[in-house]
Amino acid sequence: MTTPVVSPVTYANIGFQTGFLLVKRQQQGTTVNVYNGDIANVLLVSPSPTPQTSNSVPIQPLTNATIDASQAQYASAAVSGQTVAEVVVSASSQISPSPAQIAAQISALGLATAVNQVTQIGNQDNTNGYLSGAQAGALISDFGISVAEDMLQANAGVTEQIAALLASGSPSGPIGGVPLLRYTQNLGMGTATPVAGAGGTATLLNAAPINQPSIEASFQLNYVSNGNTPFMTLLFTWADSQGNVTTKQVQYVMTIGPSTAPITYYFNGPCFGDLLTIVATNNDPTAANTADLTWAVNQTSHVYLTDKIIQYAYPATAPVGFTNPNGVPSVGMIATTVPTIAAGANSVRLIAVYNGKVGIAVDNLGGANVCRVRVLDPTGNVYGSGNVNQSFFSANVAASSGNYYPDVTLPRGPVTLELHNSGTSGSISPSVTITAVDY
Repeated sequence: MTTPVVSPVTYANIGFQTGFLLVKRQQQGTTVNVYNGDIANVLLVSPSPTPQTSNSVPIQPLTNATIDASQAQYASAAVSGQTVAEVVVSASSQISPSPAQIAAQISALGLATAVNQVTQIGNQDNTNGYLSGAQAGALISDFGISVAEDMLQANAGVTEQIAALLASGSPSGPIGGVPLLRYTQNLGMGTATPVAGAGGTATLLNAAPINQPSIEASFQLNYVSNGNTPFMTLLFTWADSQGNVTTKQVQYVMTIGPSTAPITYYFNGPCFGDLLTIVATNNDPTAANTADLTWAVNQTSHVYLTDKIIQYAYPATAPVGFTNPNGVPSVGMIATTVPTIAAGANSVRLIAVYNGKVGIAVDNLGGANVCRVRVLDPTGNVYGSGNVNQSFFSANVAASSGNYYPDVTLPRGPVTLELHNSGTSGSISPSVTITAVDY
């Protein structure tokens, strides 16, 4: 870099004009430092005799710029009506503004200082006016009161409107709390999905991703042509995608309806992992006895604390090999029956699927003999016991008496109700009712 011929020189009051010669042409490679000492106005420097924003180097107030002096340089204020004061041209690489200049610039620009704030507030009103709420635009209503308190007190109407809007969707509606939001997302569905007999399987969901707390589902089953053992198992397998481990497995057994009378089940329960696989297995021993499964599985934001599967109603035609009781499971009347039973004989009814606590009421008041009441595995193989007489509940009700047995827990699948006349002569007609017990 060539040292400029010019000595340090100060120009003052460069206005918005053209052709003000700031630096004469110097030899090739010469540079000079131009310092804008004005506290507010921008200086334009250009080799053009008519400096404009498009062809100039803008030098901000109280800053420097190194300019090529191998050609003449001209200067101008950036805006009409402005005057740039104290422009210093020198060989110095940098000139720093003095503290006084900086302070003057802060004051001129109206930046936040104690003096400026007092002045500005004073032009509107005093500080106490804003703090006390007397001045329009005040943010709080009194000293030391938080925004929340102010909304509840001074602006109670607004607070009530917000509460009403959250509760009912309308600011003029009833006031309430924050409503729970419900979000349901389908994970999969199928219509008449075939599941072959003799242990044939169908995968309904395969590691479906879960990001909601609960599951809701519907299943409808019927044979294509009637089978021998009308039961199907659903295996729910929960897994953790991060640890790649199984977190829980739960099985549910459902009765398959006859070809002309499908049986519908509803399911809901909590999630036990972020991946869900559901596999259906047809337990009919004959491979040709295919069942159709119509299903839908959703994940939902609704929170269920326990799992529950319920058979909605009894089909008009009983499942193959069994007899229906009466009852409306959807209203909690799981089963009712009043059979006439000869001495030494049994009456067996296939009870609707309901996993939960029930109460069993037995009215044997008109009976001359003891009535034995049992709840059994329907085939001995539905729950893997291998014993057709595997019992979940058993009680003897004396002749001409009644009894009630609360809190009998049923498994996740169908059971049979067996009533036995223990006498050697004479029939009995006990009235037995099974009702849901929900707390």
